[in-house]
Amino acid sequence: SVGYDEFDYWEGVRTARACRRYDSDGRLRQRIFYWKDGVTPQQDEKYDLEGNMVEKVHYNSDGKMQANVDGWAAMRARYKDRKPTVESFYGEDGKLVARKIYNDSGRLVMRQMVGDRDFDPYEQFDAQPMMGERVLYYDRSGQLKGAVGGYRQD
Repeated sequence: SVGYDEFDYWEGVRTARACRRYDSDGRLRQRIFYWKDGVTPQQDEKYDLEGNMVEKVHYNSDGKMQANVDGWAAMRARYKDRKPTVESFYGEDGKLVARKIYNDSGRLVMRQMVGDRDFDPYEQFDAQPMMGERVLYYDRSGQLKGAVGGYRQD
């Protein structure tokens, strides 16, 4: 069966600013934020049946994927028992640029960074690995070049 949509509008112009899509059981399944034209999405979020955000995509005003201030254009997440297991981040070209891996308790235990550019591990606000966290560094071809912190599991 079909769900329903709720809209918010830009003040004074009556074009859609945001849309929340619900399934037939009233669960939020998608949130879309629009540019001022009210048609082109600026951000699109999708949710699973438990209410976890499983996908988030940022778009420019031409409707093409655009990186946000954190350097990624799209994110996909997987959950187990409402706790994150993996978050994968993609660039404007759709290629994987980073991944976060969580333990069974939902704590971040590993950050992997890959892609077409060199990553500066100190460019992030939380640059130092937390106890038990392991950060892996890859070159442009995807070959592992080093790791910092965490527990070695060979």
